[in-house]
Amino acid sequence: VTDNHAEITYKPPTGVDENNDYFAKKESNLTVQNGDIAIDMLVLLGNRPIVTVDKFRTYYKLEDCTIAVDRLANVGIFVELELETDDVSYGLKKIQEISKKIGLKESAIDILPYRDIMLAEQYNHQGE
Repeated sequence: VTDNHAEITYKPPTGVDENNDYFAKKESNLTVQNGDIAIDMLVLLGNRPIVTVDKFRTYYKLEDCTIAVDRLANVGIFVELELETDDVSYGLKKIQEISKKIGLKESAIDILPYRDIMLAEQYNHQGE
């Protein structure tokens, strides 16, 4: 939720191919007009907040790929590449191309959701 944008995103568990070469997930996004009302509705439906993900996101476009650069408060900077396609082979090839163009290293891939990263950060700094 921000001053001018509120969105609810559902992301299912991350799927990894049989060779552990890539991971992908289909996410669903719902833009809402009032973030406070959306939060109230989620709580009324039985959900409970477990962590706040405080991030600032900047979008870039390179060819048909969306690059999101996220700065997570007290954690660091993360880059997410998104490509919408039904052709997995093309998608993988394109993501690898773009990753190489912008200098991302395969060794830096993290498949944990921000929720888990933030929970780990909170746990590591308990009692400080």
